[in-house]
Amino acid sequence: MSNFEGSKEAAAGVDSFDLKGFTERMELILGDESARSFGARCGLSDTAIKKYRSGASTPNVERLIAIANAAGVDVKWLATGQGSRSADSSVAESQSKVLWVDSYDVFVSAGNGAHNEWDHLEARVPFSTAWLEDHGLLGKRLAVLKVHGDSMSPTLEHGDTPLVEMLPEDAVENLPDSVYVLRLNGQLLIKRLQSDLMGGLYIKSDNPAYREIHLTQSNKPDDIRIIARWTGKKI
Repeated sequence: MSNFEGSKEAAAGVDSFDLKGFTERMELILGDESARSFGARCGLSDTAIKKYRSGASTPNVERLIAIANAAGVDVKWLATGQGSRSADSSVAESQSKVLWVDSYDVFVSAGNGAHNEWDHLEARVPFSTAWLEDHGLLGKRLAVLKVHGDSMSPTLEHGDTPLVEMLPEDAVENLPDSVYVLRLNGQLLIKRLQSDLMGGLYIKSDNPAYREIHLTQSNKPDDIRIIARWTGKKI
């Protein structure tokens, strides 16, 4: 999968991307519907829809598919103007086997800085339900986010976009050793966590240049929350 920022090359898919025609086709499929309403149906912001409609920006492959799916049109027709406007049955069947996962425009810190709140939904990213089932992820609450810093290098590098499984609010005790997203002292972190036998928690970095943190039962902050577990997959 590509990153979230669009480009003409990414949106081209098949044949050449027709920018002028694309803006006209965007006008056609939106009709009287507002950019906000249409954007909500395909998991994109109204700002993004307005930019695509005016030709100020072009969507990448994932967003192009999302727009075509919401409008019920063929993705090749939307991008190039070629072929039939209506999505054929094979495309519709293929799109029905896609699960859309929330992508958050936040950085989780794997180093210093990067204070963010978990409320900036950027877009939704399509995943094949067959792929999710093969990896034991179908039916789980998933999300995509971004990494800031190098403390989890080489496992996770700055700018990586890991796929994570969202956890219940009480997920803090007896966690299996893994990489998690946690909130600690008002900061979002992505770190390797290991429970100790006394109910404490080791917060570790895969980069040996960073020291581990040991939270005991007596010094564990009240506001600590384990938000998500990394699935081991990046996009």
